[in-house]
Amino acid sequence: MPRSLAKQRESSVETHLRERIESIGGICIKIKDPARRGIPDRLVLVPWRGVYFVELKRPRKGILADHQARYHRDLRLLGQTVLTLWSKTEVDSFVNGLA
Repeated sequence: MPRSLAKQRESSVETHLRERIESIGGICIKIKDPARRGIPDRLVLVPWRGVYFVELKRPRKGILADHQARYHRDLRLLGQTVLTLWSKTEVDSFVNGLA
């Protein structure tokens, strides 16, 4: 893994996502579910591009826990788009695909 990826923290990837989404006119909402563990970190809404549930993980040692995978599966069964992004590079690819 490149050294630059190893130094990225999940919070810095999350901040990068928020800033990139806002730069294209979208909003990036931090979400919590007090009744159930595992909801993705962010709800991303982009004009004319849809709604995305986005889980952010640090590039090194980030793992998707079982309860997160179950929540993601349940959202997908409801027809929702759920993404897991592991780095700023993946955030950039996602946002560039929206613009």
